[in-house]
Amino acid sequence: MSPPTRLWIAALALVLPFAGPLAAQPAAAPDPAASPAAAPGPDEGPQPIALVNGEPILPEEIEGWLTRIHGEVEAGSRGDFDVQRLIDRVIDERLLAQEARALEMDSEQPVSGFVEQYRRSLLRDRLERREVLERVAPTEEELRREFGLQYRTVDMTVITVDEQAYAQELRERVEAGAEMAALARRESVDPYGPRGGRVSGVARADLLREIAELAFALSPGELGGPVRTDLGWSILRVDGFAEPAPESFEQVRGPLANLIRARKSGRLRAELAERLRRDHPVRLDDE
Repeated sequence: MSPPTRLWIAALALVLPFAGPLAAQPAAAPDPAASPAAAPGPDEGPQPIALVNGEPILPEEIEGWLTRIHGEVEAGSRGDFDVQRLIDRVIDERLLAQEARALEMDSEQPVSGFVEQYRRSLLRDRLERREVLERVAPTEEELRREFGLQYRTVDMTVITVDEQAYAQELRERVEAGAEMAALARRESVDPYGPRGGRVSGVARADLLREIAELAFALSPGELGGPVRTDLGWSILRVDGFAEPAPESFEQVRGPLANLIRARKSGRLRAELAERLRRDHPVRLDDE
């Protein structure tokens, strides 16, 4: 076989997560006459989807591919056409990988280095899946609680000006009895100024983060700020709150689930990294 052909087969073998241990030779094909009683029982691990020259293709391998292709979609929710086409692809690629091993291409450099790097990548992905991705699905209780937090609405009056010192001055004037709506119409630079700074029935999820954090920390009638926003410096007075409409829960279930997953995954990744650094100290040679 010519060197270009050998390299082509090696490249195909390297991109496969299913090539198996490179030092191992394919197991002997199963004996067709073997008794069915000799097959692994239900408690002896997952049953192979296919045997390629005796090498099993396990369901978790197909599920892993589907997860990478379709994000966090469960493998069982994909159509039969997707799964069958993927199984055919894995079988073809497994055959190429076996041929590359038979030609002892696994011992060539830099092939062995690439394979070791790829193995580490697969192990890292598997660890992240077990420690993070499989633990971030939100519960119904978490979804309901986040719904009550993110879609509670607020009525408030806001004034935004360019300078922090002037915003503080306006707050003091309001505290001294000045009419806030009149000041907003005359002084505010945000879009609510012409309507007297009035903001009605806006959900926390739809507010600027800085404004939301301030507004929902106040009680009705209480004044807050100045706080820095993209438009300038804002002061605000909370006029009232309202609970979200229960019938809107299903409409926002998806975004809520994504928010909870992102929050959980960030926390779990940080905890995993901290634990790994504690259990496996990293020492850098500054020389």
